Amino acid sequence: MVRALGEFEAGTAPPSDEEEDLTDQITEVRAILTEMPMSARNRRTGMSLIARLQKARNSETAQGGRRHRLLKRYWREARAQRKRAFHDWLPCLRAQRTSLSASDKMAKIPKQSQISA
Repeated sequence: MVRALGEFEAGTAPPSDEEEDLTDQITEVRAILTEMPMSARNRRTGMSLIARLQKARNSETAQGGRRHRLLKRYWREARAQRKRAFHDWLPCLRAQRTSLSASDKMAKIPKQSQISA
């Protein structure tokens, strides 16, 4: 998860499905605008649609945009789960350590036969 967030922030992450869909839609609308004869009003409407699609694509890919916020949230959730797992693991580790130290103490105490000899 850290790698995905780092790649996104560096700008090297592959485009998301939503970003690709928006790019395809922009390309299609531009092709329609250039190929078909239309009134100035319809052309302005098409240009307005392209502007809205570009704005949606930019909000998807920009720092602080939807995808960035999701990646940061996933990263925080993963970090919290690791932290909880570590805190749950510590008592087990301490219990194992005390049981080992108790068995070491037992091994160091000489047997009765060793004392009287």
